[in-house]
Amino acid sequence: MPSLCFDVPHSTPDAVYQILLYLYTSEMELTDGILEEVLNAANFMGIWEVICLIKEILSKPTFDNFALYLEIRERQGMSAGLLDFPDIVREHLLELIDTPHFLSLTIDE
Repeated sequence: MPSLCFDVPHSTPDAVYQILLYLYTSEMELTDGILEEVLNAANFMGIWEVICLIKEILSKPTFDNFALYLEIRERQGMSAGLLDFPDIVREHLLELIDTPHFLSLTIDE
């Protein structure tokens, strides 16, 4: 049986599988743990619909995945400041005070 092998930098086979699944079914089984790999693969393959979908997910963090989403956004060149998410800051200010993102805020922010 013929097969095709290709390398997708900064990604995983599962991330590529999720993109192929999306292309065929319009569904993906995403977890926080593979969001960045799926985004990397989608960027590499130029699949804008998946890129926009992942960026939309990253723009709606919960308190539980907030730090992870900020790190991913920062690595991907997206805005990654606490003040981009005023609802989470307002609801969880006391928990955020000790985080690196809060401690790195400047007076301008």
